[in-house]
Amino acid sequence: MKMNHLPLLSVLLVLLSCSIQEDKAPVAVLNDPTVSRKEKLIYVLSDENLLKMGFSSEQIPALQAFYKTRNYVPLWVNDSAVTNRGVELRSIIDSSYCFGVPRNRLVPKKYQLKWIEEEVYLTGNMSLIYSDLKYGFIDFEKKKYKTKSLTEISRLDSLLSLNKDNLLDSVLLKVHASDTNYQFMAKGLYAFAKSVKIDTFNYAFKPEKNDTIAFKKTAKAFVRRGLLAEQNVSDFALWRESVKKLQRWHGFTQHGHFDKNTCAALNESNYRKIIRLSIELDKLRQQEKRPEKYVLINIPSFQLNYFSSDTLRAIHRIISGKVTNPTPTLRSKINSIVVYPFWNVPYSIAKNEILPAVKRNANYLRQNNYRIYSNGKEIDPHQVSWRSIRGGFPYKVVQDPGPKNSLGIIKFEFHNNFSVYVHDTPSKSLFNSDVRAYSHGCMRCQQPVDLAKLILSYDSLPYKPNPYTADSLDTLIQRAKNFPIRLIDPVPIFVEYHTVTASRKGIIIHLDVYKKEEDFIAFMEK
Repeated sequence: MKMNHLPLLSVLLVLLSCSIQEDKAPVAVLNDPTVSRKEKLIYVLSDENLLKMGFSSEQIPALQAFYKTRNYVPLWVNDSAVTNRGVELRSIIDSSYCFGVPRNRLVPKKYQLKWIEEEVYLTGNMSLIYSDLKYGFIDFEKKKYKTKSLTEISRLDSLLSLNKDNLLDSVLLKVHASDTNYQFMAKGLYAFAKSVKIDTFNYAFKPEKNDTIAFKKTAKAFVRRGLLAEQNVSDFALWRESVKKLQRWHGFTQHGHFDKNTCAALNESNYRKIIRLSIELDKLRQQEKRPEKYVLINIPSFQLNYFSSDTLRAIHRIISGKVTNPTPTLRSKINSIVVYPFWNVPYSIAKNEILPAVKRNANYLRQNNYRIYSNGKEIDPHQVSWRSIRGGFPYKVVQDPGPKNSLGIIKFEFHNNFSVYVHDTPSKSLFNSDVRAYSHGCMRCQQPVDLAKLILSYDSLPYKPNPYTADSLDTLIQRAKNFPIRLIDPVPIFVEYHTVTASRKGIIIHLDVYKKEEDFIAFMEK
């Protein structure tokens, strides 16, 4: 006759609640061959045991309800051990960072678990991973983690009912399958994390002009990063190839020289790079749907993308603000394209740059086509005692349109509270740099005339195209006079900050030029 062991379980629970042999009672229950698997699972699911395992009081009811609904049939174990599927999940939990979920988002093992305890441990952590991948786990406004949630625990059954040949890895990588960009990023993170050494040490190397000196100082660091084999640590040629590989990771020109950008990339540990990838994935999870037509500027990649009909139509290099004058993130709409714009010089530039230049050279304003105004009236600069000006700057400075104008020949205007815009520049050579943080905050655009023509070609409303075309723009440029073109359908513009970008070709890990992700990394790498 089959024995009913529930009375035995009840007795053991009473003994446990009376604090009699607290450390031995669980062992007695879980090792007793006369106690059924179901009874053992019910025992493990008690509030006290789940708290001891590390689950929070908010997570416990979800775990208990899940197994009650299943009539306490386990997912990951049989009558005596963890199954192959459970072993697969155990590996996923140990390397959750490969999917963009930091280690400290999961419930750690606080002690050596019995096989039936591991059932609950695996289920809880699988649900945490899945919930984080679906809803995101960072509160970007408050710069902290969201509460760990088991909201998707009821989905585990359906996930495991997939074709048995489907590995859990592929299931997790497809959580946001409808978003192509997310898929590129998720697969790129997974491939990167699987291919590199997960080191956590951050170096403090300084750039070296002499590559031989850099080689001697950094060769072991390249080994530690997994970029150079230990047996090749003395091979200069292979070290240079490792430098090129690091430059390829970060989207730099692969010249093989140890410059300041390459140095900064080497100094950052691979785990920090993975964390930054995780941050970008979470941004994508929580990102609002884009409009059908828009301009996207990403500051760390120094790139402008123009989309229309949900298709990438153009890519332009940009120059963004210096670290001391960072370009702000913002959302707005481009409402006009100005041909040969005037430049209303910001007060800070007039005071800190133009005034000292005029004091050194009385003809500076005339040579650069600047005019000065007081209360709306133009002032003759030769009538001003420039050297007597101390502290503030009492004039408004305007630069006339022309080849010397700092805005170049095209300006894209959009309302914002930072007085920034996208414009051309006379300083074309700066576009050749990998890291292009040179401006006072505005975004200088390479080949802006091409961008303006493209925007005009897609600027229309039903039965109402913009009367100004690409040919019209050429004519206006030839006239070399200030002329604003209003857009019929203003183009949404997003200026954002993403330190990792992804495409079909893979991922690029850009430098965190403004150190905007340090606050997130601080709580994610603990």
